[in-house]
Amino acid sequence: MVVIKGFLKLLLIPVITAFALAEMAVSFLVALSGWIFTAIAGIAFLTAVLSYLMGLSDGPEALRMLAAAFLFWGLPYIGSAIVGVVAAGRAFAEDLFLK
Repeated sequence: MVVIKGFLKLLLIPVITAFALAEMAVSFLVALSGWIFTAIAGIAFLTAVLSYLMGLSDGPEALRMLAAAFLFWGLPYIGSAIVGVVAAGRAFAEDLFLK
């Protein structure tokens, strides 16, 4: 049993390393896209509110623009949640097999 557990640890080290590298890369991309999507959401929000206030668009059109702004604002949070799930899976694998 000790030999099998040792082989299993040896086999899982590259997998855990790959998960850690993927987690770091995706975390960087999520942070970078968060800045970009926040800027896009801010511009869409301001466009929707100001065009409605100046009478350039009617209510339903402004609401559609606000919904698009909310979608752009929420995308980085969805990406962060996915990164969190990957990190939890990596931590579980490390805890379970590398004791």
